Amino acid sequence: MLTPSEPYELPGGCEDPRVVHVGDTFYMTYTGYDGTSALLCLATSKDLVHWEKHGPLFPELHDPIHGDKPWNKSGAILSTPIDGTYWMYFGESHVFWARSKDLIHWETVGNDDPVAKPVHPWEGSLIEPGPPPLRTDDGHILLVYNARSDGKGGYTKGQYSTGQLLIDPADPTKAVARLERPFLVPTSADEQDGQVNHVVFTEGLVRFRDAWFLYYGMADSVLGVAVWRPGPAG
Repeated sequence: MLTPSEPYELPGGCEDPRVVHVGDTFYMTYTGYDGTSALLCLATSKDLVHWEKHGPLFPELHDPIHGDKPWNKSGAILSTPIDGTYWMYFGESHVFWARSKDLIHWETVGNDDPVAKPVHPWEGSLIEPGPPPLRTDDGHILLVYNARSDGKGGYTKGQYSTGQLLIDPADPTKAVARLERPFLVPTSADEQDGQVNHVVFTEGLVRFRDAWFLYYGMADSVLGVAVWRPGPAG
């Protein structure tokens, strides 16, 4: 179990975990929040019980929507390397990229080269990665992401919905395609009314037997899961 213990986690805590399994090690990205800055942090484990913290990955990097104070979060690691390099997507306004040779030490150009920016009305001014990305059958990188509406295009102001974008492995720093409309939107009572209303926020995606399970927060209050079972040609 991971609990707040470091100055960059207190008093706000540890939030938004995303886990990938590479070799014999689990790599968890999470947000450490000290009450002022939210920072993307990394921890590793061999058994999912005992964790070693490696601290904030980019302690000085700010996100455009939070001004100049350090702020970066929502790290989603691709578990399979591309030509010996691991890639991670992160951010809370745009989707940014980082790369690593060992999954511990990461480098990024930060705000200077976003992978994707908000472009559709349902995305408003905020998009951020969801679960760790996957490789498709044709080799592309599939990233499920979350977005918050500004109230345009018929979407509720402040509504969080979920979309997908594709990244070409020949250039893992740029998205080449994306859904025009979200595939998961808040519709149920638990998604419409809670600590933060009108929210579905995805963070976990697991394949189990013949189905994909997408785990998401419902109005920042309870946990939900959406299930997709491929058809005969899926």
